[in-house]
Amino acid sequence: MRTDYKTGGKSIKAIIIAFTILTLALCCFGITGCNYCAHDLQVKDEKVASTCVEHGHSYTYECKKCKKLFAYTLEKGLYEVDAAEQLPLSSEHTMPEIDEENIDAFSLGIRLKDGKTSAESVFDYEVTSKCTLCEEEFAVNEKNLVSVVPSHQRLNDTTGSRLTYTGTRIQDEATERWYTSVKLGTTTRPTDITELDPYNASSGDPDWIPGVHQRLPIYIPFNKDQTRYVVYIVHNTDADTTIELQWSIDGKNYGTVTVAPGEYKPLILNGKKTWDCNVDKQFMKVKNTARDDRLGKNVTIEMTGYIYTSSAVEKLDIDSQPTKIEYAVGEEFDPAGLKVYATYTDYALGKSLKSYDYNIDVAGRPLTEKDDRVTVSYGGKKVSLHITVKKEGA
Repeated sequence: MRTDYKTGGKSIKAIIIAFTILTLALCCFGITGCNYCAHDLQVKDEKVASTCVEHGHSYTYECKKCKKLFAYTLEKGLYEVDAAEQLPLSSEHTMPEIDEENIDAFSLGIRLKDGKTSAESVFDYEVTSKCTLCEEEFAVNEKNLVSVVPSHQRLNDTTGSRLTYTGTRIQDEATERWYTSVKLGTTTRPTDITELDPYNASSGDPDWIPGVHQRLPIYIPFNKDQTRYVVYIVHNTDADTTIELQWSIDGKNYGTVTVAPGEYKPLILNGKKTWDCNVDKQFMKVKNTARDDRLGKNVTIEMTGYIYTSSAVEKLDIDSQPTKIEYAVGEEFDPAGLKVYATYTDYALGKSLKSYDYNIDVAGRPLTEKDDRVTVSYGGKKVSLHITVKKEGA
């Protein structure tokens, strides 16, 4: 009896296992149509990305055996579908392309940033363009913008000894960005052309590093025979004088803007050089709209600007190491003192990044002994710096 019972127990166990395997196989076959669920998949539909006006669709895979269609996501894994699944509309817009045969077709503008109902500084605005697909105004990606400010110095020009332009470069504490405060002289005539000097201004600049790019751009570089687009944001701080401001970045093409007292306006510029140009003069004209002879009083304006580029970031450099590079286990990385510079593929174009521009791989978590380097990333490029992390008392 005992032997029969033991033998019977083994037989029952074997039968249960076999039945379970058969059941799973039949279930899988019923669901998939393939023996042992071994799908032989091939791509049937390539993924098509959505735009802001047209839905795209995901990849679909077809089984060579059962001819059923499948989709895949990290959340769901592989699952059966009837057709390619529609993707939601993209929140990204399409920048207009620069057409050298029709340079006016490319447009830039400004608008108040989200949450702002009125402006308190030139940094309350963001640069915009119009989507080529839906024609909606949208904010241009920061990666496509390089900060630029007018020079705070002028050359000897058609104004002679009359002080038409006295500039002071100022850093805004909230944004860490720069603007130029310009006093336009009372004797300035509408016919005066003030030449702005980037040469002497850059050589005496605290951010100038000899032999490499100017870390604080007060110049506008050009690629040979390619139109460069710039937008300045102009704030007329005067209480009662409306000015008409004309500006050129190449000495030939002038952009014009009329700015009423207290008003903020965009000054849209484009220019071109017949050679690769790292640094050159800019030119200014100004008039009081209420009179034809001269400005008639000192008028102060504030200006900051952005160079537009469609080029990619070529590399990142560490201009200055962070103040603290030695840590105890459990401390968090402190980026204070860290200066990172992004060089673009455009000729001589680059910008000093702000702490909120780039990502740090160890940010927001306690450091461990294994953390011997910190990686900074921006615009698809990375650069690393070394740190030391030790246990307390080590």
